[in-house]
Amino acid sequence: MAAGVAMIFPVGKTPVMTGVTIRPALLAEADAASEVLRSAAARLRRRGIDQWRPQWFGPEWAAEQIREGTLHVALQAGAVVGTLRLLWRDDEVWPDYPNDAGYVHSLACVREGTGLGVVMLDWSTAEIADKGRQWLRVDCWAGNSRLHKYYANLGFAECGDIEQRGPADHHGGSWYARRFQRAIPCQPGSTL
Repeated sequence: MAAGVAMIFPVGKTPVMTGVTIRPALLAEADAASEVLRSAAARLRRRGIDQWRPQWFGPEWAAEQIREGTLHVALQAGAVVGTLRLLWRDDEVWPDYPNDAGYVHSLACVREGTGLGVVMLDWSTAEIADKGRQWLRVDCWAGNSRLHKYYANLGFAECGDIEQRGPADHHGGSWYARRFQRAIPCQPGSTL
């Protein structure tokens, strides 16, 4: 798939955004990408959802992800309005599954309810299909029931929880990730 083209697959009654470009983030966008993630983390915390901490997503972290080629940004009218990391391996969260997927992490939007999350997941689906992978896999904190419902409404199947280790100030250093996956639609001529 051509970089920067968002694929839109119909999903329920979710609004569709227009004029969105998704592409690998540039180092010059590290601050803006960091701000999107820190704002999303703060929004979650205000709701009592202890999934992310704003301090985890500083500009240095974003720059490291950009150098690794995993951080992507969604742009609208030239502004960074969303982020996601697309990985091709995730042995930490998916050690008991074959490596036949693309893994989305750090999915965040400037504003909720715009349909941008769907656009970014659809873009990821197309990228994963281009690599010949069979699944789009995501995970989140097991206590985030709102996000569980969001993924289920988008056709993701729940794949169980897995214990994770993290900073001591986050759930005592141990928490559970809830995993979800969605099959990648077969492309014409595909052997999947």
